[in-house]
Amino acid sequence: MKNYKLYWSILSLLFIIQFFLQYSSVNSAREISEVKYIIVLTEILTTLITAFIPGIFLASLLSLFLLKKEKYKIRIKQILPITTSLPLLLYIISFSYILYIEEVKGEKLGPVIEYNDIKQSEGLDCESVKDGKFETKNLIIERAGNRQTQTDKNNGNVSEYEIKWLSNCEYELTPISYEGDNMLVKIVEVTEKYYDCFTTTGTYATKFRVQKL
Repeated sequence: MKNYKLYWSILSLLFIIQFFLQYSSVNSAREISEVKYIIVLTEILTTLITAFIPGIFLASLLSLFLLKKEKYKIRIKQILPITTSLPLLLYIISFSYILYIEEVKGEKLGPVIEYNDIKQSEGLDCESVKDGKFETKNLIIERAGNRQTQTDKNNGNVSEYEIKWLSNCEYELTPISYEGDNMLVKIVEVTEKYYDCFTTTGTYATKFRVQKL
């Protein structure tokens, strides 16, 4: 393993990539401001710990059998960047997938939950979001009366729906401009800047944050 310095350089590059992914993941949340840097640092420290601990353990174990001509400490020094890179690669793949789902597809990852199990707080007022213009990661939404228009930011496609309010904070969307399944939407939080909702066309729900414009 004469190229162990190269392995350490690769490991350093992987940590830089992971740092960028974790920062991007936290920075994409608009409601987070000054606390996002604390969150990033905490997650980076967690990554360092959870990557190095199994890496050190595995390197110590492999050093008992590999490179026996070298001193034990030298063996660990040569093997450690390789064993630490393995869990770090798993982190990078996981965060890349999360960013793809949340930034490209516009879906908020979270625990799998059935739509009927979603609870709404008592006194939740949704009057302020029944009409107006809104925005998600990928959509511009215009809602007026019993009509809703959605414009895809990526390709400009426009979809029209009929709205039927089932309660003060739950409604059903029926496609008008295309053939498709009806969508149920349950609003769970409303603030001055956004509202959170769960949507489904079947059993399980997906959470979205919708910004007010």
